[in-house]
Amino acid sequence: MVFGGFLDITPNRKSATEVDLDPFRLLLQVAYQHDFNVEFDDELMDSDSVRYVLVAEKSLTKKIKPFLMTGVLTTWNNAYDFGIDKLRIGGGVVYKLFKNNQVRIQYILEKNLFKDDPSLTNIVWIRYEIAI
Repeated sequence: MVFGGFLDITPNRKSATEVDLDPFRLLLQVAYQHDFNVEFDDELMDSDSVRYVLVAEKSLTKKIKPFLMTGVLTTWNNAYDFGIDKLRIGGGVVYKLFKNNQVRIQYILEKNLFKDDPSLTNIVWIRYEIAI
């Protein structure tokens, strides 16, 4: 279960009527997530996390919008207190198919901080998004 929101913190925002493309945007995304039955040290438990993500994006065409992102994931459960669990940096492109429908292709380099040997993980995803 995930709840979240976006805050547009774009500096010097220009009117979209001046240019046919979306202007440069800087977004802060904050989301709360509750996971049921997460395995941690061979034990099943609930887990709560808050994600903070900063995204910079700029349209190249009406259909193509590349972006860069960075963020942190804070997690807490019965095994450990609240703390920064993962650091992320990445980027990708959003391709608009038609009104309110788009495909997001993204790469993320993630560093997991709650392991004895902090590891780096490469994440690639393709996601179909529908705006309601």
